[in-house]
Amino acid sequence: MSATSSYWDERLGHVVMFEALPGTTDAVRRLMSEACDWLRSHGLEAARTGMGPGFDLPFIIDEYDLLPPISTRQNPPYYHSLLKEARFETEKGWVDYKIEVTPQLVERWERMVSGAQQSGFRVLSMGEVPSERRVADFTMIWEDAFKSHWGFTPSSEAEWAELFDFVGPLGAYDISVIAYRAEQPVGVVMGLPDLSMMATLDEGRELSGAERLNMLGIGVHESARGRGVNLAMAAKSYLALVKVGATHVSYTMVLDDNWPSRLVRVGTPPKNSNAATWAAWNVSEHSRGYAERCHASECGNVITANAAFIRSPAITTAASPKSNWASPGGCDSGTNTSRPCHFVWAT
Repeated sequence: MSATSSYWDERLGHVVMFEALPGTTDAVRRLMSEACDWLRSHGLEAARTGMGPGFDLPFIIDEYDLLPPISTRQNPPYYHSLLKEARFETEKGWVDYKIEVTPQLVERWERMVSGAQQSGFRVLSMGEVPSERRVADFTMIWEDAFKSHWGFTPSSEAEWAELFDFVGPLGAYDISVIAYRAEQPVGVVMGLPDLSMMATLDEGRELSGAERLNMLGIGVHESARGRGVNLAMAAKSYLALVKVGATHVSYTMVLDDNWPSRLVRVGTPPKNSNAATWAAWNVSEHSRGYAERCHASECGNVITANAAFIRSPAITTAASPKSNWASPGGCDSGTNTSRPCHFVWAT
């Protein structure tokens, strides 16, 4: 079992780094059957792909032409069909949000950071935190904030240190953030700058500013939630990105059913927010994945979707219930969307 499965006490294995050529439906069926037979022989009950160890990333399922965020894979359209034919069903979905930078937004982000400071919080880039404590403070808050988050895999301070040793020189220390109340860390942002220069492009293909996106993950300690700390940290990260020329910024992936986070981005303004602050979060939505158990009717502009799948290798596959979420208020339009997803096959 993986560390993820052990943490959640799931009898779950992972099929990672899945790739296949077009027109290989029968071959993929046999491949997945063999994989799940092997997992079953080791006492496991399900196989997951699209979210797992080794940075196994969600599958895109809607928009296949735009370059997706670095936190997802860019797979061809037929992958979804191959996995479905192999008796996987989508299990979870994500939504990604991006927004074009404007002078008005920059002013609002500056006010968000200033407002948090006036409320007693210090919002610092990780580069501003003393080197001897920044990774330890980050690890403590991230691991606590995500301990109940679906798909969470616990990581040690040494593992985080190894990661930051790699991504820090790429700019991560400038756009990753730690928020403090007094001397205690209460919130963190894991940020990566635009790394689209690593993409392999067809001849003549040029990336738009909307494809040159950062990655951002936010965790806030329970004691500091509901106080605008997440907004201030995101704003701090965005301001650093603007300084290096970003024309668009991303809030990156949020689980489909994580309504406390999603309503901060499209929907009802957060409690105690003013109109100017809320306007900063009237963002475009692009779906980065979906779960068939959680189809949603959403507000915003759908750009792309990702998927992680779960399969039941028994003879029959359980029907996946569907849910229609009410569209949150405060949006100009509603759009039916698919979500990023991972697939699972129960053995």
